[in-house]
Amino acid sequence: MSRMKLSQLRQLILVETRRALQEQLGQDEAEKGEDSLDAQVDKYLVDYEKESKASKTEGKDFRSFVRRFLTEAEDDEKKDDEDKEDDEDKEDDEDKSEEEKETKKLSSDDIDVDVFVDSVMRLVDNYDNLLEVRDTVLRRAVNFLLKSYEKDVVDSFKEDLIERYDVEIGKSKFETDDDKFQAPTADRAGVNPGGG
Repeated sequence: MSRMKLSQLRQLILVETRRALQEQLGQDEAEKGEDSLDAQVDKYLVDYEKESKASKTEGKDFRSFVRRFLTEAEDDEKKDDEDKEDDEDKEDDEDKSEEEKETKKLSSDDIDVDVFVDSVMRLVDNYDNLLEVRDTVLRRAVNFLLKSYEKDVVDSFKEDLIERYDVEIGKSKFETDDDKFQAPTADRAGVNPGGG
């Protein structure tokens, strides 16, 4: 029996909870979209980890290529010894069981920390553009109400948001502001007759 990582367990619980809620509430009533900031951030972190691992792997491949190229110029015997060592290391890695690989923590050899830090700071600096904080809170409020109240309460909530705060779920602040701005009609766009 393989052990499940905490992040995998958390993701499984999140997916199953959402599925159960969707079945209970009905697909049509629940607000569509992600209603968890944690899940949104986790998606970015998973992507950043992939990029960082790829960056580290590219560096290893290049260093290995350069080492082999330089070694070819030297004694062929030394090259053969290094290849044997590399092959033995690979065989040792392959011999490890799956269970050991799952429980083993990765090291700095597996990820380019600089690339990961840069990516995370990009998210921190631009979270307001990358994460749907406003809509996530609103969707979560609607889904919260749907758990315990009838649909008319939710409709009233949405109407109050629009009337009192000029906020509509699913529309960004900029989309709402663009709807208010009306360009002048063509008949008013001409030269002022009295201004001469």
